[in-house]
Amino acid sequence: MDDNVYFCCEYARSSIGSCKACPKAISKNAVKIGFTPDFDHCGTIWFHFSCFFKKCFFRKQLKDDTETSSVFVGFQDLKDTDQQRIRKAHEKLVVALTTGKPEVKKGKRTADDDESEWKPHTKKPKTATHSEKELTVGKHTYQIQDFLYINISRWRVIVLVGIREYYRTAAGGKLRPGKKGISLTVDQYRTLINERLSISKAIEQIKEDKEGKDAIKKKKTKQTKKDKQAAKTDFDISENRRVIVKSEFVSGSQQVVVDIREYSTAEQSGEIPLPTDKGVTLTEEQWNKLLSLHLTVIRDLADNFGYSEDFADELSS
Repeated sequence: MDDNVYFCCEYARSSIGSCKACPKAISKNAVKIGFTPDFDHCGTIWFHFSCFFKKCFFRKQLKDDTETSSVFVGFQDLKDTDQQRIRKAHEKLVVALTTGKPEVKKGKRTADDDESEWKPHTKKPKTATHSEKELTVGKHTYQIQDFLYINISRWRVIVLVGIREYYRTAAGGKLRPGKKGISLTVDQYRTLINERLSISKAIEQIKEDKEGKDAIKKKKTKQTKKDKQAAKTDFDISENRRVIVKSEFVSGSQQVVVDIREYSTAEQSGEIPLPTDKGVTLTEEQWNKLLSLHLTVIRDLADNFGYSEDFADELSS
């Protein structure tokens, strides 16, 4: 080893200093290894444990020194476990420099790497939701339009009727349920269907009001008050879930839509409940298609999920 180069190791007293190879901060109490090139009278240059044995140019000076305790100043002050880590890394380095083989494969982590020093960027595995685990298009799943489906699934002991947009994993891949949508209990779904006449009436009312306003604009006459009672446009299907019929800008035009959505509770948002991301907005065409699938859905619920008695009257009629 060059007499002008001194190697040392110690625990970092703070996290202010940084590694000269990464150059990320060296965590407090982590083992750091450095060298002091005496020839230019500069201070000690510090590295992460793993960075030193992989990237430090002067590590090649250790080729002829096999006794770790005598090479690194401060070695004896470290804990036994850290001494073993340095000794093992030093032995691997000597073998690699002697044989000419690389110490480790690039991008691979070794058992000697310090958790506080080297944290590779890894994608967290996607946790499949109960919908993704159980659902495949074609099994208790029926198309409303394009990528919009209604499906029946079981989560633990709860049977759910979901109205959800799907996505394709890749070109030619399987369709999977996306985030945009809502899963209703069977009771909530039944309440929704029981309100179908009122919802359809609200749709027609909004369409008539829009046509009347358009006609008035064309004739440029004042609107006269009508004695016609306004149709109800919002319907509760549970304590925090409701259906609202409204006019909305969809696909480049103003359309009447049926919004089925979960709302925040009073504890979450105060006195006024606010809409959440759990929900789906259906156009009139999609709503009518959903109604046309109702008999198929309740037959599936009766045959495969034990709801034969609940929907006996509807099925018989």
